[in-house]
Parts: sequence; C-alpha cells; structure tokens
Amino acid sequence: SRYERTLSRKLSEISLAIFLNSHQTKRRILGYYIHNAYFGHGLEGCETASIVLFGKKAVSLNLAEASVLSASLARPFPSIVTEHFRKIPQEEKSLESLRRYAEVRCPEYWNRLVRRADYAQILVEGRFKSRFSR
Repeated sequence: SRYERTLSRKLSEISLAIFLNSHQTKRRILGYYIHNAYFGHGLEGCETASIVLFGKKAVSLNLAEASVLSASLARPFPSIVTEHFRKIPQEEKSLESLRRYAEVRCPEYWNRLVRRADYAQILVEGRFKSRFSR
C-alpha cells in the first residue's frame, strides 16, 4: 500500500535509495521527482501544475510562482482549486487569480501555503542565514 509504515516497506525504500544513488546523479533523481511529484488533484509533475495553475511552462515561472508550487509539495492543492483552474481560459490564469480564488474558497489552506512560499523565497534570495551554514 502507498501509505503503509512497516519494516519491510522501509527496507525496500532503503534498497531503492541505495540503487538510485549508485546508478543516477542527484540532478537526474531530482528531475525524476519534479516530473512525477504530486502537486494536487490531477496535478502530476511540475510542468502540468504550472500549465494548469499559471497557464505557462515551468521554465517561465517567476520566483513567486515557483515558490507557490514548491510550497504545495508539502500540502498539495485541494481539488476545488485544481478543478476550477482546469476550466478557466489560459489568459485568465496567474498567481493573482489563484490567490483571489483560493483566499475565498479555502482561506486556511491558502494562508499556510503563502507562509511556506514566503519562506522558500527567503531561502532562494539568500536573506536567510541558516544556523547550519558556516
């Protein structure tokens, strides 16, 4: 099962991790993850999520849009949001339209997502000094 937490499941995950690390580069493993990650109802992969939510390819995202997508990995978009954005025209899709819709339809979700996205932007911009960095 996808969510089982057993010793045999953990051992198979460890085996897979060892295999991947010995046969693939970190960059390639990250690429596999980004292309297959779950961003919300019907949003498998970064490219699909980017097109459905923002109406553009992932490489064209600005920092704020990319931060929102990365923040959604921890807590994927609810189906009410993804279904709405699948129905609207491409030219109406933007971070602002996503914000307006999500603030009304699922405000608690949106507020948590924004906090995570803001933190991601701080990390990327280098304004955050990690206590683990030297």
